[in-house]
Amino acid sequence: MNPLTRRHVQLPSAVDDKFCDGSYGISFDDKAKTYKIVHLFIEESGYNGAEIMSIRTKKWTRMDGPDLLIDTTEIAVSLGGSLHWLCWKRGFDYFVSVNVQDEKFVSKKLPACRADKDRLLDIGGNLGFVTHVENELQVWISVVNSENWIKKCSIDLGVKARYFIPICSSRNGEEMVLENREHRFYVRNFENGVMKRIYSIGGRYSLVKRMDKLYIPHRNTLVSFERSS
Repeated sequence: MNPLTRRHVQLPSAVDDKFCDGSYGISFDDKAKTYKIVHLFIEESGYNGAEIMSIRTKKWTRMDGPDLLIDTTEIAVSLGGSLHWLCWKRGFDYFVSVNVQDEKFVSKKLPACRADKDRLLDIGGNLGFVTHVENELQVWISVVNSENWIKKCSIDLGVKARYFIPICSSRNGEEMVLENREHRFYVRNFENGVMKRIYSIGGRYSLVKRMDKLYIPHRNTLVSFERSS
């Protein structure tokens, strides 16, 4: 579905429906000039399972899953024709990626061990990793075409740092949205370090126009799907 045009196409159900948990991701195959959907799941046996489908063919194909168990409760980050997931195990310093062109999974190193509420994010077109370290959030950016990471900044939030969850980044990569346990949303500017709460009159929290224009990922990149007859 394209949320901008509201056009959509009906896709077939996944081939293997006997799984205990699963995650879907969509990314563009530049060589085939079409979008592909990856379905990653944990089979009842405890092993990883995976299948992939081209929007053009609308047929699921089983593929070898990753060696490491991924966190199927999180949405995959789609960047540059690849999908990225954090591993399920906390305290682990790897994440899993798959390129939809060659359809192969690889394991890559994180700059730090994963903690609870850590997230991978698209930060200005680069893969970002936001991790909780004591009383702060550390924001790391992956260097293109390498497995090296550069620390973008540290955000000191005191003892409340563990309650903040990174949600997304602006498309220009200048700001990041955070949510706390009271479901209040904050915007943190990477350049000037200013962090402010987003709210509407009357104290009801809303993402309204600013979120829609700046923070909705892939809004201008999805192909317009006509409803199938």
